[in-house]
Amino acid sequence: MSLPARAGHAALRVLRHMLPPTLYFFIAFNLIVFTTNLMVRDYWFDVSSFLVATTTALVVGKAVLVP
Repeated sequence: MSLPARAGHAALRVLRHMLPPTLYFFIAFNLIVFTTNLMVRDYWFDVSSFLVATTTALVVGKAVLVP
């Protein structure tokens, strides 16, 4: 197998392991932000808070896999 093919397989394996925890944290963090926005800001939401929650979910999803 060539080097690019092996690198592609390795990247795909990492993405497969990273998808479930990242998806879980993505849903959980954005749900927390959504409910907080509904309670505090009288039914108005801030897009930047959803972007922060999504970025945090990506970081935490990857950090879960690091031994």
